[in-house]
Amino acid sequence: MSPRLAPLSVVAVLALASATADAAPATGVLVWPTAPGQDTAGAERAVTEAGFRVVPFAPVGARLAAHGDAARERETAVLELVEVGLAEVRRAYLEQRFDDMLVALARIEGDALEVVARPEHRAVLWEIEFQMGLAYHSRRGDSDAALARARFELCLALDPERRPERELYGPEVAAAFADALDARSKKTPRPVRIAVGPSDARVVVDGVPLVDSSLPRNLRQGMHAVAASAPGFAPTAFLAAIDTDNELQLALDRNREADAVDRIGAAWSNRELRANTASGRAAIRAAAAAAGAVAVLIVDIDDTSGAAAWLLTADQASEPVRAATVEAAAAGAIAPLAPDGRLRRAPAGADPLAPAPRGPVPIYRRPIFWIAAGAVLATGVILIVSGGDDEPDRLVIVGPQ
Repeated sequence: MSPRLAPLSVVAVLALASATADAAPATGVLVWPTAPGQDTAGAERAVTEAGFRVVPFAPVGARLAAHGDAARERETAVLELVEVGLAEVRRAYLEQRFDDMLVALARIEGDALEVVARPEHRAVLWEIEFQMGLAYHSRRGDSDAALARARFELCLALDPERRPERELYGPEVAAAFADALDARSKKTPRPVRIAVGPSDARVVVDGVPLVDSSLPRNLRQGMHAVAASAPGFAPTAFLAAIDTDNELQLALDRNREADAVDRIGAAWSNRELRANTASGRAAIRAAAAAAGAVAVLIVDIDDTSGAAAWLLTADQASEPVRAATVEAAAAGAIAPLAPDGRLRRAPAGADPLAPAPRGPVPIYRRPIFWIAAGAVLATGVILIVSGGDDEPDRLVIVGPQ
């Protein structure tokens, strides 16, 4: 290589590295609708105009919907198995095979409690618990009367108004159920705190969702059905015996599925994925990162009050920006986002709906400058490669002859 061309090679390498850095794709932002089917075109325009790259939501939404459908299919399959099992239990009752009833019911309860403990399936759980109480009552073992009463009291906690059909089960069962009602009415409800992790998990007690799980729930002594769920966590359900303790503690396990989108499909499908909760934000961030986005622009459209938008980054969440249109709300929300995907504070007195001001771009940061420089440097590289220490410099042109 000619000594006089060596400095040129250094310049070429440095310039090409700088050009490559400037040519890197813009920070990806995923526009996330709070409900399926929302029109996010205006928000995506605002993202593009702010100088960021839009990460399409359609593939993410399709996967969420697919996993939501799969979750519903699994739920339907569980409920169908419960019905088959209950039919077997009723046959066993007619044939006075009470031990077989208890075995079958324990299997049903173990396999299906997480599903039937949900508010929409409370009537199914009532039937399972009633049949369990009926089996204990009919078997007449040493402690069966107390076990039957406990299950009948749980039925009353699930639905205080429902009673067993007298013409189907006879006056003796009706009397036993009435005894359970009398025993339950003598127990004074007392506050029981349910400590759950994560703290924003949705908690259901006896088929009724808790509005605020941080506040104690008044419960009578005895057995209660407790269920909890949160996006990105495996749901759980169990029967809790409330005796002398005034606190229930439960911690959800993080779902072990590998893909973040798969973990939250059911929550998205059931519209339980809330961006205003810590676990919901964490799940949305994880799904966005899996799609290649650095930040998430949450869009909420209300037909009566306009639109709201706010940003989620790796470690921050912005305050919602509200406007008459989704595009205006998105423009205001995207303004504090720096090119590296981090939130920055808006200048004091700045219009919250206006994009952040952008100064003139220096010539050395414009792509056309580096395209021209790259063409010149490419010629220099050819000279370097073709040149030798003992031969005069010459230009070698490679092309069709």
